Amino acid sequence: MTKQTKQMREYLKQVRCMLPCAAAFKKQILVNLRNDISGYMQEHPDADMENLVEAFGTPEQIAEAYIDTLSTTELAMTIRKRTKLWRTILVVSGACVLACVLIWGCAVIAALQEVENRGALIIETQIVEG
Repeated sequence: MTKQTKQMREYLKQVRCMLPCAAAFKKQILVNLRNDISGYMQEHPDADMENLVEAFGTPEQIAEAYIDTLSTTELAMTIRKRTKLWRTILVVSGACVLACVLIWGCAVIAALQEVENRGALIIETQIVEG
């Protein structure tokens, strides 16, 4: 992998992280940007990360430009979907933690009852024998 390819991948990775949209739209944007960057790098074989930023803008600028093209409704839907996803992840994680705590609690209670039963058995055995 050439130095330019690594720089292009890093640049695209930064852009991908900044885009607040669905995966399908991100992929489309990144494919177009990758093609543009590849063409630029063929024309400028000595280009580095600074040159990419000069030619295309910072990853933040690209994300802002994309956000500017979204309607308020589309942006709100994207934010709602992300919020719903995170809420679902938190609820499922919380339920898993609660289930683990309950199972652990039942195991502790069962162990304590077993210890108590063994203790009572020992005392009864001593009384009967004694």
